[in-house]
Amino acid sequence: MRKRLLFAPIVVGVLGASWTSCFSERGRRQAPRDSIGDEVMTLVEQTPEHRQAQVCKAEVRDDRFDGPDDPQRTACATWTELTPAARQVFMDSIVQQKPQMLSHPPLRYPEQLRQAGIEGRVLIRVIVDATGRVEPTAVKIISTANPGFNESAKRMIFGARYRPGAVHGHAMRVVLDQPIDFKLAP
Repeated sequence: MRKRLLFAPIVVGVLGASWTSCFSERGRRQAPRDSIGDEVMTLVEQTPEHRQAQVCKAEVRDDRFDGPDDPQRTACATWTELTPAARQVFMDSIVQQKPQMLSHPPLRYPEQLRQAGIEGRVLIRVIVDATGRVEPTAVKIISTANPGFNESAKRMIFGARYRPGAVHGHAMRVVLDQPIDFKLAP
């Protein structure tokens, strides 16, 4: 039980108040938003888990159920009460065990860039789920040496398998910036 008490404030601090404002709404100036936090929240908002949570919140708020035995009410109760850890997303900097890439499909070097002798790096921000897979709706190119590398890098990352990140020994969804290097063989 003690671990859960320590665990919850970290998530709230990382994905909650720290990215909105440090000041109250009583006319004080708001602090500038954290751009990395905004990008992570955008990725999170694109995931099916987040969309399902929003649907459940709206249905509960508007009481759109057909009574206490409505299956949708049961599904939303299960979703909101039994799986909160599955919906949380952690930054890789705060998890105790960071996700580690175990395997990936071969990286295909774009032929035109190979012939031109162009090398470079693509940095992709992904969410690695608790099973070690990349969530397909939560992938964003952060930086690239050449846009011609982007599709090959995405294809590789979608097929990658990771050892999931963990907090207190439990696998969690983790935001990770994954570099992919394109280098020509000597």
